[in-house]
Amino acid sequence: MKEHILAIVEEDEDCDCGLRSQCEKDPCCVPRQTSERPCKVNRKEGHQCHPSQGICCTKECKYAVLDNLHCKNFERNCPCPNGTEPCYCGIRGRCIKDQCHSYECTRINLVECACAAESCQTCCQIGNQCEPALSVTRDLLNKKNDSATFKYFVNQVNINNNPPQTRPDVEGYTYEEFCQTNNGQRICVRTHFFIAKPGRYCVSRGNLGKCKSDRRNKFKCEILPKTPKKQIFPLISGSWTIHFGQATILHILVLNSIFIFIVPN
Repeated sequence: MKEHILAIVEEDEDCDCGLRSQCEKDPCCVPRQTSERPCKVNRKEGHQCHPSQGICCTKECKYAVLDNLHCKNFERNCPCPNGTEPCYCGIRGRCIKDQCHSYECTRINLVECACAAESCQTCCQIGNQCEPALSVTRDLLNKKNDSATFKYFVNQVNINNNPPQTRPDVEGYTYEEFCQTNNGQRICVRTHFFIAKPGRYCVSRGNLGKCKSDRRNKFKCEILPKTPKKQIFPLISGSWTIHFGQATILHILVLNSIFIFIVPN
């Protein structure tokens, strides 16, 4: 007995709606046309993602909000199209040299690093040190009064700032205002930092994770494994029998939204 899997999302695909007849029931996925035109999310109809991409996409094909963490752009990877940097990647991320780094670091012209802190928060590499983004930003913009970094920071916040689609006092977000005076003009920018509590969703290098503690009672964001991309649109279910000629009968079953071909020897 041989088994063949249908509706597997391949490397060049966003989704896979399965058989052509089933693609008609999947409003969120445009079926493969040719080898050069793989299956893609049907963004022309306003859909943002496909449920087969994991928990960051709802059954309505919209970006999910998990513990007040918005999954916008979770499916985008580096490098940037046409080599234009920085561009969006992952959750709250920007591509720098083919790697995804938190916006909290790139907006002060730094890259992300992994560190264990008092809570699950983004850390940035500054020199030989890996420090929380909030403390690094305070140090550069307030204590050292770095005017060049502040100018870059203001520009990045004005262009790319995407505040959470919830009220600013919700759990997980810390808001802070940074000000500097230049040529007698005082400029202030208010922005946010995402800090997750233990057991809640967090982000590391654009990837979704869960906040967990180590033996030293320090916390870090443990990346969740990628959901196996083997399921199609969740509303499709059923079973069929297809006849090929006179001898071959192909039974198609749907198990947990996964198509399985069972071909008798």
